[in-house]
Parts: sequence; C-alpha cells; structure tokens
Amino acid sequence: MSNFLAIASITAALKRTLQMHIEQDVQGTRVTTRRPNEIDISAAGGKGGVNLFLYHVITNPALNNIDAAPIRARSTSLKRQAALDLHYILNFYGPEETLEPQRLLGSAIRTLNDKRIITAEMIEEACNQIGVLSTSNLHRQIQQINVIPLDLSIEDLSKTWAIFFQSPYLLSVAYKVMVVIVEGDEVMPKSLPIRESRLHTDRDLQQEEKDLYLQGVPEDEQKEPKPDRQFFRAAPYFQIPHIDSIQPKNCETHQAIVLGSTLQIKGKNLKANPAIGTYATSIYINDTKHEIDKDPIENRNKLGEVNNEITLELKREHTPRAGIHTLKIIHSLDSSDNRNSSNRHGLESNTLPFMLSPIIEETRLLEGSEDYNKLILGELEITLNMEIFPNQKIILFLNSVELDPSQAYAFETSIEQESKNIIFKIQSVTSGKYLARIMIDGAESPLNFNDDLKSGEYEKYIEPAIEIKV
Repeated sequence: MSNFLAIASITAALKRTLQMHIEQDVQGTRVTTRRPNEIDISAAGGKGGVNLFLYHVITNPALNNIDAAPIRARSTSLKRQAALDLHYILNFYGPEETLEPQRLLGSAIRTLNDKRIITAEMIEEACNQIGVLSTSNLHRQIQQINVIPLDLSIEDLSKTWAIFFQSPYLLSVAYKVMVVIVEGDEVMPKSLPIRESRLHTDRDLQQEEKDLYLQGVPEDEQKEPKPDRQFFRAAPYFQIPHIDSIQPKNCETHQAIVLGSTLQIKGKNLKANPAIGTYATSIYINDTKHEIDKDPIENRNKLGEVNNEITLELKREHTPRAGIHTLKIIHSLDSSDNRNSSNRHGLESNTLPFMLSPIIEETRLLEGSEDYNKLILGELEITLNMEIFPNQKIILFLNSVELDPSQAYAFETSIEQESKNIIFKIQSVTSGKYLARIMIDGAESPLNFNDDLKSGEYEKYIEPAIEIKV
C-alpha cells in the first residue's frame, strides 16, 4: 500500500521510462508533465517532445470496497484504502515535415507495450531522483500495477481538448494505469475475536432457557419462562458443505456419467452432523430434492472419512434428460421428523455441474442406396437408454474402423416429440464399419473398448458399431 505520494510516483515512473527509451529513438526529445494548453511549440526551437498529463482519476470497480468491514475482519489492513485507476493522455509535437510527432508516437507505444507492468524497481528508481517523492512507499504495494491503452473515439478526444484544455489539438493517445492503492494514516479499531462458534435451534434455546430459569427453584414454585423471549439462530459457517468433484465411483475422471452410475461426490463437511445442529443431508439435482441421509453421522465410525464423500446411484427419477445438470448439497437445520417438508432452510454448498451421457443400445440402417460416386445415403436409427426431448440438440458421429484412410462424419437432426429412437439422414458415406457416438446437448455417449490382453485389438474401441453398406 502507499501513502499520499502514490499518484505522483506513478507519473514520475512513467515519465522516466518514456524519457529513457524515446530519447534513444529520437535524440533530443524531452518528456514533460505540463498541462497540454501550456505546451509552447514555438519555444521548443523546432525540437519535438512528448507531454504526459494525468487528466482523469476514477475508483477501481473491483477493489473499491477493499477496506470493507468483512475484509478487515480477516486480519487484513486496518487502514482505509482507496483503489484508483489513473487516466493519462500523451501529446506528441514537433516538425511535421520530418513526421516527428508520429515517430514519437510509435516509440511511446512500443515502450509502453514492453513496459505493461510498472515494477517496484521502476517506481523506486524514479522516486529516488525526485526529492519530494523520496518518502513514497508505492513500491511496497502488493497489487500489480498495469499500463493499458485506451481507445478514445473522435468524440471523446474532441470533448477532452475542447473542455479540459481549450487549445489546438495535438497528436494524442491515452493510457490507463491500474490499480493504485492509496492508504490512509488513521488506524481503525478492531473488535474482540470470536472465542467459540455455537449453533442452537429454537427448540434447543427454549429448553436451555427453561432449564436455567427453573434451576434452584422449588418444584411447587416453578413457572414456565416468559413466552415473549426472542431466540436467534447462528449458522455454523465453519461447517458449510463444499463440493470439490463429482465423478463415477471407481472410474477414471474422464469416463462418462450415465444412468445407473454411482456418483462419487467428494468435498468437505458433506454429511449433516446433529452435534452442530444439522439433521438431514439432501442432494439437489437441478433444484429437485433427493434425500440421502437416513443415518446420522454421530452414529458412524471414521467420521472424517464419511464426511468427505457421499455416493448416490443415479436413477431416472433423479434426472430424465441427457445433458448438463447441477448438483448441490443442503443440510437441514430442522430437527423435526417432517423430512418431506418443502422448507429448504439450511446450510447450502456450492453448486457443481455434471454431464449425464446417453447410452446407445441399438443401431441399424433403415434404408440405404448408392449415389453416382458409390457413396451411401439413407437413414440410420439409433436407440438410446433414455428419452430425448424436442428442444435438445442431437448430433451423430461416425468414425470408420477398418477404412484406410479413416473416415469421419457428423450428422445433426431434431425430433418433434420425445423418443428413445432417433432417425438420422446420412449422405456421402463410404461403405464400411463405423463406431457410433451420439451427442445430446453436449453430452456424448461412451464407447466400449476391448480389455482382453490376448486380443489383437486390446484397448481399441469396439462398440457400439454399425455396418453401413447396401
């Protein structure tokens, strides 16, 4: 972070960098930091120059709230900070007969293109040469400082020169420097740390209040606690479930998820734990609830291992459509036995997508004929293990098995009503045997391979296949 000299330090670093490199290209060039209307071309004695001027400062939209209270609570800086983007305009002047302004422009663009990042060394060297900037600490800023070219339209340029500078136009280009953090001097106070996090449901708090209220009171004098007490629920954020991955169990990560697959969901805090006030674990696929926890985690052994993995056998009722789906886990905070309630209040995990792939069960050539090139055209019928819907994108891929050179084709189709049987019109296909794959909304059907070590086709794809010939 930096003190009040941060903005001036950036200007000094840019000026020094431009001066060092432009002077090598166009000798005698000076880089100044005047207002554009103060540039006296006639007084330059026929020499060209570059003027660097900061004309606009805005807050950085990404880091504008970097000093917000929730961030300060995580032991970051306790001083107020302003995240700024600095807008500079570079003016180029000199004899037009020798195209000096354009040569200076090219040199400046090349220099700032090479120096896209203003390093700590560039800032420190520039500030050490200027006495008033010797106490700048911008070089200690953690965030990277980038130099980015801006595309100003003719309208923007005309407004800038007419309103800000009110002087004749000079060849100009604009750049943005982001992000510069200016830190305040006043240290903000910090509250005491949380010693322990606890969770109580309303029912637990009512019983606890009753026990405390009746403690030490004779039985004949006992009364119920006041009914108007308000109870508050504290969610155990440190126990929020988090999903890291979803994949078929006992399979490689690249293998497809299909109906009947056992999903292996890995992460942290996946199982509800009554010890902290969560009572049921539910998996939501596309916002449809599927309860999977019938056995509380407190009754299990190896709690840590169980809590980092959940399995779910994917059935048709979970999701009937091929394609992309979303999955998340919710822990219920309700200790009642009404597990069928639509109340979704609880601890909710992140949401991860998974792709449900169809399986080709049967392929057949319905009809076929040869064209004048002896290539086959006709209709293929593909039978899948699940219904396909009219609004889904359907593509068939064919890859030859024995042809040399190998052939590959793709055919797209659509359907008017849901069906497992999909008809594709094919054309210009070379006669032979082909492996067939179908893609539904991006989900591709899997191919089976030969796992017989003694076979000459070991680890080669073998099915589903179709013979296309007439």
